[in-house]
Amino acid sequence: MPDPRRLIISSNGSDSWLRSARSIIDADISVGSEQSCIDEISKRLGIGPALDSIEIVSHSTSEPAEQRNCLKIRDSVLDSSSFSTATKLAASSAQPTRVYIAGCLTADGSSARGALMAMEKAFGVPVLGTTRLMSTADLDSDGVLRDAKDLWSRPSVERLSFRAPYAINAMTLIQSGAVPVDFQHAGGDDAFGGMPPNIRALLDDLFRELDPDVAFQFPGMLALPTRSVYFSTAIERGEIDLLFTNRLVRIIREFRSRRRIELLFPVSSRHRDQVASIFQNVRP
Repeated sequence: MPDPRRLIISSNGSDSWLRSARSIIDADISVGSEQSCIDEISKRLGIGPALDSIEIVSHSTSEPAEQRNCLKIRDSVLDSSSFSTATKLAASSAQPTRVYIAGCLTADGSSARGALMAMEKAFGVPVLGTTRLMSTADLDSDGVLRDAKDLWSRPSVERLSFRAPYAINAMTLIQSGAVPVDFQHAGGDDAFGGMPPNIRALLDDLFRELDPDVAFQFPGMLALPTRSVYFSTAIERGEIDLLFTNRLVRIIREFRSRRRIELLFPVSSRHRDQVASIFQNVRP
């Protein structure tokens, strides 16, 4: 049964990652824009039964840079400008409601932290974001795992202008809970056999730039791709994604038999421009 002291708001996006997230959580409300999300929060703060938490689940975005790691809800972004006209409200509970912004790295970088602090100023409640990559493993039927290790952070004014390197690599994936896999055992022909010829050619081009032995499983990562190439056959549908401004390639195959393959490949700094060029040259 849903916890009545937790309000869960999810984006109503139709992509496979959000469908997967919504199949795990029992969301109270689905929204299609950042304004509708803000409106729902406003309705519940200061009125009705006391809440322990409000949890917003969607993708974070890596582009443009001034909105990096902010939460994207359909076609709009929850950034600091979203709260310029929001009315400050007091939470109705003696124990302050906490707002959790669930996506990848939503407390990382000045843009994302600025968005959290703007929301905190607007609503007068603590707002926490994520300090690592997030996947559906960080969700359960009650919502986000609020006690998950090394996941949540509340930004401070002192760290707002701090600019850490934008690092997405093998170490970042491992620290976030991704599992390294033996490519020859978990990948190879089993992962990539039977693909349409144009998609197989795309992969051949990519693997000339990637290290195929450095592969990870991290299902349901809540980050929006920079670029995607989709394909479909009689037995499957799939996509090849470029994420985090050319720092990560994701390959997904979903078979009608319900079998699913999802692998991540980090892109080294010296190969990012070439990988981006390969995606740009793909014909629809």
